[in-house]
Amino acid sequence: ANRTATLDTESDKVRCDSDDVEWTSSTITARYAVVYQDSGTPSTSRLIMLLNFGEDYSSSSGTFKITVHSDGWFYIEQV
Repeated sequence: ANRTATLDTESDKVRCDSDDVEWTSSTITARYAVVYQDSGTPSTSRLIMLLNFGEDYSSSSGTFKITVHSDGWFYIEQV
């Protein structure tokens, strides 16, 4: 929720951000996550990025949460 793309004219970066993502009452073990544009049809949905947690993270009948960095998910920088 609350997706934004903000131009930072001071650093010439576009920051892409959103609220943290969480799944409550879940049992999940994950090392990776994907962020994608859901077009409603798998053949036209687009991958935006792949997250590598570097190790497995788990929840067991609890909340699995991805906390978005204070700088956002990622930024695009003009070089």
